[in-house]
Amino acid sequence: MLIIEKGVSYLIGRGAMEEMEKTKAKSEQAKEKVLAIVNKIIATLEQDIQAYVVDKVKEVFLDNFDYVQNMSQDKVAGLKKDTQATAEKAKAEIGEALASIDKWLVKEKAAGYRSSILQNKEILEIVKKVEIYIYGVLSSYNFPEEIIALSDIGPYSLSDFSSGKILEELSKNYWKEVAEYYKLKMEVDHLEAEAKREAARKIWDQET
Repeated sequence: MLIIEKGVSYLIGRGAMEEMEKTKAKSEQAKEKVLAIVNKIIATLEQDIQAYVVDKVKEVFLDNFDYVQNMSQDKVAGLKKDTQATAEKAKAEIGEALASIDKWLVKEKAAGYRSSILQNKEILEIVKKVEIYIYGVLSSYNFPEEIIALSDIGPYSLSDFSSGKILEELSKNYWKEVAEYYKLKMEVDHLEAEAKREAARKIWDQET
């Protein structure tokens, strides 16, 4: 069978072609399973991130009476309002960043026994950005740097979020499915490379 790829044609046997197509179909099915789980994770995280920003700003406020006792009623009201607005912004922007599917389809050998999406370094970097939003609100209301530094604004693990147990369960399913996808993707790449190598061999062996 003649295959054309990026302007280059090569021959591949029918049996090899069927095996490749079958493995590709399995790979796509595995990918769809990963994406279905990812969509659930993102929807859950978006809500949790919004709540997390509000909860952490409130926590810092409550832990620092000596500072906040001098804030006027209007300033406290402004802090609350701005915290809500920042939480909504964090939800939208972090959610959008998480929606970049390539970050979830890991490029390294995926271990199906991993237990947290935060073990995916690219996802961890995005989720950790919630700190920037919390810091921004607190610093805009002149909370001293030492207060912010001493405040445990995190997050450090999925258990820091209100839906921690749900996220942990989704994480286990995510790693299981992404490991299967990675394995099948590698098989497809191997079959394609072998097919091209065999085609090149036939070209080499042609009589001149």
